[in-house]
Amino acid sequence: MRKDISRLTIGILGTGRLGRALACRLRERFAVMAWDADVKKAKQFTKQNNLGFAGDAGHVLSSDLVLLCIPAQEITAFFRNLPSEDA
Repeated sequence: MRKDISRLTIGILGTGRLGRALACRLRERFAVMAWDADVKKAKQFTKQNNLGFAGDAGHVLSSDLVLLCIPAQEITAFFRNLPSEDA
C-alpha cells in the first residue's frame, strides 16, 4: 500500500542556511519540524515560520524523512551524542 506523501512529516536537523531554506520550501507541501543544537535559534525560527519545534534531536528522528543539515565536521559527534535506545 502506497502512503500519501503529502502527509509525510519531514524533520530538519540544523537550522543554519541550508536547514532554513529547505524547511521554508518544504513546509508548502509537508509537515515540517526542526531542531538545532542552539535551542533558542531553533525555537525562534520555527515560531516565525509556523513549523514544528523539536525539543531534542530524537524527536526529529521519528519523522518519516530526516534531512541532516549540520556542518560536516559535527556529524560524527552528533551521532555519538544521540541517546541509545537502551537508555
